[in-house]
Amino acid sequence: MKTICLYFEIHQIIHLKRYRFFEIGSEHYYYDDYANEQGMNEVAERSYIPALRTLIDMAKANNGAFKVALSISGVALEQLEIHAPAVIELLHELNATGCCEFLCEPYSHGLSSLKNETCFCEEVERMRVKIKDYFGQDPKVFRNSSLIYDNEIGGIVAGMGFKGMLAEGAKHVLGWKSPHYLYHCAENPNLKLLLRDFKLSDDISLRFSNTEWSEYPLFADKYIGWIASLPENEQVINIFMELSALGIFQPLSSNILEFLKALPECAKQKGITFSTPSEIVTKLKSVDMIDVPYPMSWVDEERDISPWLGNVMQREAFDKLYSVAERVHLCSDRRIKQDWDYLQASNNFRFMTTKQMGVSLDCGIYDSPYDAFTNYMNILGDFISRVNSLYPVDMEDEELNSLLTTIRNQEEELVQLNDQVKHLQSLVKEQPEKAPAKKAPSVAFNNAATGGYQLNMNSTILPDRRGGWWISQYRAADEANVPSLIHYNGTTIDFVSGKVDPTIIENSRNGGMAISLDGTRIAMGCNNEIKILGITYNEEGVPSIKRLHSIKPGLGANSNSLAFDWAGNVYLISNSGERLGMWTLPKADNTAITPAPSSQTISNEIGTVTNLKAMVTTEGVSLTWEAPAGSVDTPEYNVYRGEELLATLTETSYTDENVVSGTYSYSVTAVFGNYETAKATTSIVITGIEESATTATSIYPNPTDGPVNIESEETIHTIQVYDMNGRIVLNMNNLNTNKETINLYEQASGIYIIKVNNTINPIIRK
Repeated sequence: MKTICLYFEIHQIIHLKRYRFFEIGSEHYYYDDYANEQGMNEVAERSYIPALRTLIDMAKANNGAFKVALSISGVALEQLEIHAPAVIELLHELNATGCCEFLCEPYSHGLSSLKNETCFCEEVERMRVKIKDYFGQDPKVFRNSSLIYDNEIGGIVAGMGFKGMLAEGAKHVLGWKSPHYLYHCAENPNLKLLLRDFKLSDDISLRFSNTEWSEYPLFADKYIGWIASLPENEQVINIFMELSALGIFQPLSSNILEFLKALPECAKQKGITFSTPSEIVTKLKSVDMIDVPYPMSWVDEERDISPWLGNVMQREAFDKLYSVAERVHLCSDRRIKQDWDYLQASNNFRFMTTKQMGVSLDCGIYDSPYDAFTNYMNILGDFISRVNSLYPVDMEDEELNSLLTTIRNQEEELVQLNDQVKHLQSLVKEQPEKAPAKKAPSVAFNNAATGGYQLNMNSTILPDRRGGWWISQYRAADEANVPSLIHYNGTTIDFVSGKVDPTIIENSRNGGMAISLDGTRIAMGCNNEIKILGITYNEEGVPSIKRLHSIKPGLGANSNSLAFDWAGNVYLISNSGERLGMWTLPKADNTAITPAPSSQTISNEIGTVTNLKAMVTTEGVSLTWEAPAGSVDTPEYNVYRGEELLATLTETSYTDENVVSGTYSYSVTAVFGNYETAKATTSIVITGIEESATTATSIYPNPTDGPVNIESEETIHTIQVYDMNGRIVLNMNNLNTNKETINLYEQASGIYIIKVNNTINPIIRK
């Protein structure tokens, strides 16, 4: 039976800013924050969000028959956290379907696998931990940056414990062989290889919307028909691409997402399934090894590493970067570590390519490969000087390693000595005081007096509602001598979970625990799971427990704090992504009695103003909003700029005309008699309203219905046009003229900013 392995990559480049030679040594921030935010927001809105929603819908609609794999770089996750958290939420939602496998890749999306094994293994392990913390999955399959692979890299990946790896089905490697089989690494047969079918993959990612393509338009039934017509014994069809292909390379207007949605049903009709990489490497046997003596990738016709290391400039920058790899590995400076990740990113070297490629490459701020090389080397020069300042330049790496080992040993020794001091201090405090003291509790619990079971600082102790105590502690496995759960009746320990049945609890993550208000149930945070345990006591008061419910996933590995409410619902706080979850447990009648004060004033709860929006217009800043939920009467509205009250009105709109360039915070409240609701607040940035600083440039007509003439006594090199939200709508470079005409026909009415050779001028589009 044929199966499709569908994989998407998520990675966004970190844009470097223009960095001059004279800034070396004085300026240590290297990034264009505006470009990074704009780029991430654009790809999130146009591609990631609609594409992920589609994948979620496909997973839910096909009842587990549709499966997909994703690989996300560490730097991409960092940028998504800052600029597009909605994408993170969708990734969690997709993960919750159980139909998505997350793969591992280098944290930086860099080329360390070609240069430094230590750096490569370190950032892969760091990415592995991040995936586990985020999604509760321990990746078993690896995907290198741009599918770079050779025999040596495969051996390293196998040594890290991965069971499978994605690679390119390059013709110069496969020869007469087909990519539709499972292969294995030449250096280690335990590492299975899934090879990309570049034709079927590129049909979607590169050719789908090309009207000149002979197969245009491509429909799902035709595409699945191609797969079904392959020889019967060719079982694995690997379709790998960037997620941004859905929406960026292939616009949403091409119906690319509708095509994707139709694939599972068409595949089902042909008896074709979908599988994750882990399922394939587990269930299928390798047919042969693949010998790859030289690195290959999924880029360009050659499928090699020449796009990144094909010329002298690229190799010089690459070697210079990794000349300080050992020193960076030894240091603990967080800024240097982060800069190291960003500077390793493969796109930095691809901008320097002089190779003619079949696809266009957005080079950002760079005019040429030489410009990219110069800018990168300026930044690298400053970075290396910062690294060298941490350690003497003339110190050898072996000496550095020895020094670091000594420091770490000393730190461990200090921790041990500090623990001994605390222990001695506790013994002193236990001696009876000569002076009268306050009466102590009649019974005291300590691990030494009651068997030594409680040995972990990550613990929770709660009353059992019967005069005793339940104690949980962080345990990877429930053991008789160091258990996950202990009961102390006030005199002795009468229950140890590890002695009863270690399979009931299994583990307790971070010692998180809650006891229901009636004392009959315990909720424990475990590894990406919440276990609900029932408690019963015999005639002597000795407790026993049994597993009632298991809630998966439990919001990640780090389950910190749990609670029951009066209705018996369970709450969990996890620092795996800083999330709060709530679950309702099954009940006989699904009712609960909630205690309340003897006297209670009940009134309608009125919320804040909703859907507050701010927009720049030719008149100023236009505000609109909607009435708060729960309101019955028509209120008055107070409009504030910062803390200043601008107006009180009954309408749900207002225009602030007295604005200049700057950042403004607006708030609106609803007023019902003497009651004023909390503020609903929004902010807006107004830029570039100031007049041009020079009279050498004429821009006319202004206002305009569309065409704009620009004349200057100086040579015009660049023209950029921005809207009032800072988004660029027109970009013209390398003009070398004194007169140029642009038009704004396609732009909406409003105020626009025209930059001529970086000089700011306002223009009004009527």
